[in-house]
Amino acid sequence: MDQIYKIFQGKSIKLTTQRKAIARIFLGKHCPPQDAESVFKGLQGKADKATVFRNLEIFESAGILRKVDLQKDSVHYELNANHHHHAVCTSCGLIEAVKCTFRKLDLSKFREIKDHSMEFFGICKSCAKG
Repeated sequence: MDQIYKIFQGKSIKLTTQRKAIARIFLGKHCPPQDAESVFKGLQGKADKATVFRNLEIFESAGILRKVDLQKDSVHYELNANHHHHAVCTSCGLIEAVKCTFRKLDLSKFREIKDHSMEFFGICKSCAKG
């Protein structure tokens, strides 16, 4: 939470009670990417949906959260730290963090790569049994 406070302070953004509550949701242990609806539910009435949407955008613009494309109906966010990828079960929606490394990647036509995204979609072991 201290690191988030410093980022907000450096960008002159007030760290309100609602923003602290949103940060706690994302700082939770093994927190998978969250959409605005799940953040809203996690706040248990501490903020309305418009406030949640607005604050998620503020967190993203501050560099605290990043958008993750999980090919679902809504935008998902996660902490912008410890870069990793995701495997998503297309049957039950399970999301698992995946760490991978590249041995060789030819990007010779690019001068600089600023970001990337890679997600895997398939059927988890539990759904495959059923």
